[in-house]
Amino acid sequence: MKTTDIVTTAASQLEARLDPEHVPVEAVYGAAFCFIDRAWVFLDRSEGGTLLRLVPKRPLAAGELAQLSADLAQELEDHTLRARVRRDNAELLAAIHGDTFGAGGGSPPESSGDDAFGDLDDLSDLDFLDDPLGIATPWEESAGSAGPAAESGPGKGEDSGGDDPT
Repeated sequence: MKTTDIVTTAASQLEARLDPEHVPVEAVYGAAFCFIDRAWVFLDRSEGGTLLRLVPKRPLAAGELAQLSADLAQELEDHTLRARVRRDNAELLAAIHGDTFGAGGGSPPESSGDDAFGDLDDLSDLDFLDDPLGIATPWEESAGSAGPAAESGPGKGEDSGGDDPT
């Protein structure tokens, strides 16, 4: 799919005139965003479309400029395809998002009376300080003898009793 012709100007810049029928504006924005780390991006309206101009932030050799041009063409195609898929499947995506985030328009499921969490109003018999798995135990206590005393030895804070080189 050929979306556009990219022209290299005399000042080592890339210029592309984009037809909105072939390359939607959101695809132009998406592709342009991919290049803000490598080039200054200029967007302008031109007769019958959008003018996209990339000015590299550092001088590029001819091969690097050709690679930048190929990257731009690929990004434009990628973002154009994404925009078309989004547009063609808008109803399906809206239904999926609506069902997922609870805006599906349907009524909420009725409660059967038996809550999966039980009666949360009566929490007085629970002991929140009970820790049967020892999760709240500080690591110093749970490590036992592997604390600072086990790490003593030569060069670890205690004198090893060896010869002093000084």
